[in-house]
Amino acid sequence: MRHYLPQVGDVIKVNCGVYSHVGVYVGKRPGSSQDVVHNEKNQGVILSTLTEFSRGRAILLHRQAEGDWRDRAKIAQRAISLIGTKYDLWKFNCEHAASLAQTGTAESPQIAAFICFACLVLVLAVFARGK
Repeated sequence: MRHYLPQVGDVIKVNCGVYSHVGVYVGKRPGSSQDVVHNEKNQGVILSTLTEFSRGRAILLHRQAEGDWRDRAKIAQRAISLIGTKYDLWKFNCEHAASLAQTGTAESPQIAAFICFACLVLVLAVFARGK
């Protein structure tokens, strides 16, 4: 596997078993070694080092930022502006925060997939019960 070097504005991820944790790489900040904005369950949106973000897991590219350095800098600024926002699994998790910073729209494909799966299971259970 090739080692991925994140670029400013990229959404990066680490696999955590049944789910992925994502964040926005914002680069080294002046006077700081912090370089990833991500939304943590018990802390909300925070700025961390790559090491703190990954916790020893491989860092992968989730979604590459588009545009030139100015567009990437705007993504980083939007991500930084989210610092302090509270975590909410259903309404504002790590995917929502990263998506909002990168695209302007807060979305969570993992939550959407979970809801679809849960609905399918419910429909199948109702259908099986009716027989």
